Amino acid sequence: MVFSDVATWAALGLAASLAGMMWPTRQGWGGVPLTLAVGIGGSVVVGLLAWSFHVVPDPESARAYMTAAIGGMASLFAMHVLVERNARVRARVG
Repeated sequence: MVFSDVATWAALGLAASLAGMMWPTRQGWGGVPLTLAVGIGGSVVVGLLAWSFHVVPDPESARAYMTAAIGGMASLFAMHVLVERNARVRARVG
C-alpha cells in the first residue's frame, strides 16, 4: 500500500462529505469542517481496516474503493443521527 491508495480513500470520503452536506442538520458553520473530517476519516479508517483484515486483497481494487466509500457514508450517517438526537434532547430539556 502506498500514499496514493490512502489519498484515493480520502477523496472518496471528501465526495461523501460533500454529498452529506445536503442533509439538513443543526450544526451551523462548525458542521462543515466536522462533516468533512468525519467523511474523510470514516472512509480512510474503514479502508485501512478492510485492507489490514484482508477483506480486500488489493488496496487499489474496486472492492477497496467501494468499502472506503461505504465507510465514509456510514460514518456520516452515524454522525447525523447523533446530531439530530442531541438536538431533540436539547429541545426537550430546554
